[in-house]
Amino acid sequence: MSKPALTPEEWTECLRDPLDYGRPPMVHGQFLVFAGMPEPISRLDAMAALCLHEQPGGFTHEDVTRHRNSAKAIRVNLESQGPVGTWDFQQEEISSKKRHAAWHDSMADRIEALLPPEGP
Repeated sequence: MSKPALTPEEWTECLRDPLDYGRPPMVHGQFLVFAGMPEPISRLDAMAALCLHEQPGGFTHEDVTRHRNSAKAIRVNLESQGPVGTWDFQQEEISSKKRHAAWHDSMADRIEALLPPEGP
């Protein structure tokens, strides 16, 4: 799994209404400064996550679920096929499906790293 772009605590602070602090976040070079946070955010992955948050083209937890479900469906399909011959094309098809499932898992991990923690 990819390391989250922001910790749950950072998400809480970043998504807090800026009026709670009396001023909005500021950008200083490569840093994002939030009034309530002890240190500015300088990590590009964190800034990317904040920029995508709740945007029409941004990612959602539903995207993560869909990728995980796709990977699971591919694996279930492979398991249900039973014994497969040793022909090269059969082995290549199995390898291709396994790579496809792994790609879905990787996408889910990378997207999830850019999302705030799911609410209750």
